[in-house]
Amino acid sequence: MGILVDMKKNAVVLQKPSATIAIRVDLTLEQRKFYNGLLFVAREIMKKNKDTRIYTTSLNELKSFLSKGEQDKNNAYYKAKIKELMHKVAEYNILQKDIITEDSFVLVSRVKTVENKKTGEVVVNFEIPEFVRQKLLNPEESIYANINLVVVRGLQSKYAIILYELCRDYYKAEVPLLELEEFKKIFNIDDTKSYNRMDNLKAKVLDKAVEELNNNENVDFMVNYKLIKTGKAYTHIKFEVKPKPKQKALEQKRDNMHLKVLIDAVPEAERNKKLENYLSQCLKTYDAKYLLHQIKYVVEQKPKNFVAYLKKAIEEDYANTELAEEKEKAEKERIERIVKEKLEYLEKEKQHDIDVFISKEKSRIYSDFISALSDDERQDLFQKYKAKVKEMRPDLGENSFSFEFELENMITEDIIAENKIYQIRLEKARKEAEERAEREFQREKQKLDYDIQNNLL
Repeated sequence: MGILVDMKKNAVVLQKPSATIAIRVDLTLEQRKFYNGLLFVAREIMKKNKDTRIYTTSLNELKSFLSKGEQDKNNAYYKAKIKELMHKVAEYNILQKDIITEDSFVLVSRVKTVENKKTGEVVVNFEIPEFVRQKLLNPEESIYANINLVVVRGLQSKYAIILYELCRDYYKAEVPLLELEEFKKIFNIDDTKSYNRMDNLKAKVLDKAVEELNNNENVDFMVNYKLIKTGKAYTHIKFEVKPKPKQKALEQKRDNMHLKVLIDAVPEAERNKKLENYLSQCLKTYDAKYLLHQIKYVVEQKPKNFVAYLKKAIEEDYANTELAEEKEKAEKERIERIVKEKLEYLEKEKQHDIDVFISKEKSRIYSDFISALSDDERQDLFQKYKAKVKEMRPDLGENSFSFEFELENMITEDIIAENKIYQIRLEKARKEAEERAEREFQREKQKLDYDIQNNLL
């Protein structure tokens, strides 16, 4: 049904048309996240069938776009919030970044929910306006922003979401100087009279949104703003966006590492600067693992035109990444299970080796102590401890092996407890045993690592 969204990833990217970012519409925090989720679902389904106009997913999938704290209401509440999107008419493209002939639209053309009475599962069928569908279908032909829905899910203010999307829409470009009325429209506060007071606007909208983004470790930029006066009145606002300290260098280092992996996966005869530049651009939009799946798939197909086929594979997910990732996950879990079992076994072996070594040293201490006694001292000692063993273990026969074992063990523990030299000797033996067992453990672990790296498990 629909798609499976893995929101455990660091990035789930929606190529969101710019015209659907700078919009004036009254949405709750949850509805903004739901709307992004619906666009993402539609785009992913289009990749597999570009002619699809009715999109299907589950309510649980859509709820995955919400933070954990937002997922605790009943299904009736969420169904109502999603259906309300059909009645939300938005003024779009307020900043005129993208050229579209329409001047307003409903966010979602149609929503139908079907609930299974037995399981409680809710299926959501929906449609989106055609011009939005066209821009999702062909993002390369329009202007769009890469919106990380994992980041959006974690934001707790609807104003933070609006500001995040606005900044992403102008990522690596300067956010234009905004008239204050334009800003208020985008943030849907132009009809709120209390925000005519600048102190209210700063405290409840601007400062709150800026602080949340700047303190969020998953947001890769810092944002600040300046309010600009014309005469005595504030008339404009300027947002300044910069990569977080070291973020740009870290991103470049990561992309270079990913690019090398991707190029190494391409047959040597197909490698060239043009392909390298293409893959470098792809890394700005697609997850590196997704691209690697597509490259491996194309290599197996051996097409005549490698680059053209690869482009189609990336755009339409020829490799069926979802299935490939499921297989990869299952194999990873199998390896992890084997490794866990082997490590547990090695740990037990290590402790067993230590215990055996310590036991032998205690036996030597016992022998040394007994051999240093006279016959009379020895007999007195045995009589004394035999009485103790009989008292503690009346079930043991005096001539049995178990009785002799308990006798020796009791004498050994007492003489060690009473003799500092024996204590030092035993501690030295323990340390030697642990070091020896650890060396053996590491040797076996290295063998295990080798088996993992060479797919021998």
